[in-house]
Amino acid sequence: FWKAADHGEVPISDPRTFAALYFIKGALALQALRTKLGDERFFAGFRALFRIRARRELTLGDFQRAFEGAAKVDLRAFMNRWYRQKGLPKP
Repeated sequence: FWKAADHGEVPISDPRTFAALYFIKGALALQALRTKLGDERFFAGFRALFRIRARRELTLGDFQRAFEGAAKVDLRAFMNRWYRQKGLPKP
């Protein structure tokens, strides 16, 4: 069980808890990617992503290819650590 400020104990199986953890991890992963790449390459990655997948559902592979192409860097280890493993990466 996790403690929620206004709701007492909320079990991990509660959809509110799952959603919160899911989106927090996503935000942390994006910030980690921005730190790794720097602003110029990070935002170039988003521009590339929007060009290749405009108005369609994105896959994790699309995301990785767009950022690797824009940043000219191999992101396999980063993607595995942040997006394909359960939980948060170890520091």
